[in-house]
Amino acid sequence: MRTYATIAEIKAVQQRAGLHFFDDDTMEHWRSVVYEPVIGGRLFITGERYDEDDPERYSVREVRSDGRISIIVPDDAESTDRYGYWSDRTAAIAWARSLDPTRPSHYLLAVVRRRGEPIDTRPIAEWRTIAGGGCDADWREVVDFLARTDAPD
Repeated sequence: MRTYATIAEIKAVQQRAGLHFFDDDTMEHWRSVVYEPVIGGRLFITGERYDEDDPERYSVREVRSDGRISIIVPDDAESTDRYGYWSDRTAAIAWARSLDPTRPSHYLLAVVRRRGEPIDTRPIAEWRTIAGGGCDADWREVVDFLARTDAPD
């Protein structure tokens, strides 16, 4: 999986891909702020406010090789609202730093695991549709990882 050193690098990939996460209009709409640093080469923190009077809440974001950005949360998260999952930026950063940077996309793995079906039950093109994207290289990493780690003993 591709890794990134700075938010500026992620913004450039997004722009080249024709994606709009960092556009001024998008950031204003979601009342979003992006925080440095990039963690583990592909994670970063955003702060959001639902309303101007609300306290800022924080999300851990993952950027994939195709430039798409997703929110990730702990596997055992009970909240269905992943946006602004953390009320404390330090806690969001600590959780992001605790993740294994050698794993394939945390978001794509979570999509497969939440569906509760083996990855080989669907073609990758279907998984890509379910997950809202992901390039072939990222999906191959997920398939290989699941074959190694979810294989029966």
